[in-house]
Amino acid sequence: MQDHVAAVLRTLDNDKAHRPDGIPARLLIEAASVIPPSLCDLFNNSLRTEVVLRKWKLANVVPVFKKGDKEYVENHRPISLLSSISKVLERCLFKCMKDRMFSQINPCQHGFIPGRNCITQLIEVFDTIGNLLDRGKQIDVLYLDMSKAFDKVSHKCLRLRDFGFSGNILKWFQSYLQDRRQQTTILGATSSPTPVTSGVPQGSILGPLLFLLYENYLPSSIVNISIATYADDTKLFKEINCLDDATALHDDLLNFETCSSNAGVQLNTSKCKALCVTRRRKTIEHPYSLVNQTLETSKHERDLGEWISNNLTWQKQVLEQCSKANKLLGFVKRSTRNITSQSVRRTLYLTLVRSQVG
Repeated sequence: MQDHVAAVLRTLDNDKAHRPDGIPARLLIEAASVIPPSLCDLFNNSLRTEVVLRKWKLANVVPVFKKGDKEYVENHRPISLLSSISKVLERCLFKCMKDRMFSQINPCQHGFIPGRNCITQLIEVFDTIGNLLDRGKQIDVLYLDMSKAFDKVSHKCLRLRDFGFSGNILKWFQSYLQDRRQQTTILGATSSPTPVTSGVPQGSILGPLLFLLYENYLPSSIVNISIATYADDTKLFKEINCLDDATALHDDLLNFETCSSNAGVQLNTSKCKALCVTRRRKTIEHPYSLVNQTLETSKHERDLGEWISNNLTWQKQVLEQCSKANKLLGFVKRSTRNITSQSVRRTLYLTLVRSQVG
């Protein structure tokens, strides 16, 4: 255990902002050969008493501007900073339980799992769709958007016992999720802490794993179609040979919506889209709807960062990447007029421009 703690301490990022506990990462890194025994006693006591210290459950939220008007809160991304000591404990627990937990995750899930990522999901799904398309088939794909899924996780509905948690560790996780608080820091001023009554802890090590466990049973609502997920990004798809196939896809869409609503996670109907992938001249049309609102049918859809077209060509994706590369090329040319070194200019080109189309 002490070796694990020391190894985790050495991997802390010294460039991250100070946490709510005020302990700089550099101090923990420099003391990695000295303090593991004391931390182990502290961690073991927390697990034995089934209590997570109150200070470990305080998050410091720092807003980071994304785009648009800076005066609007929704145009900022909240970055949650947690106690460095608590994250060391979480990392140690994660290492101990990850293999057992990941073995129980539904195979359709590709998010936060070692060896899986958005690329593996795209390859798996579009290899299936491409094979059907080559045989002249039609495939309807429904892209679902969960509204603030990570923040809507109900602590009461997080059925950890179903995944083998029991005894001290189950009660420890209950303490870990309860009575969490967060405060906002901006321009040097910090607000009063407010309670967090739902959601997995943002910025934590165990949060993504808890989210996967929470939504793991949602795909069980799917009966007659295929499903692929990457964290909360979900798509349903099915080969459509007749209206009955489209009806089956629609029925499973409603089943999934009911199941997610019962879990407290609502689908954002306005952002859910339908994509009919085919090269046929005559398609089988069916209106897919949620909460009495028909889903928008699009010719192109952004799927995990890649543009997917309804005929599965990559023209729009190529044009988008070329446009981005051209903008960066113009930026590099304007910003490096005083740089005469060819090697420096070449490095900038390869790093900023060529990487967009490579």
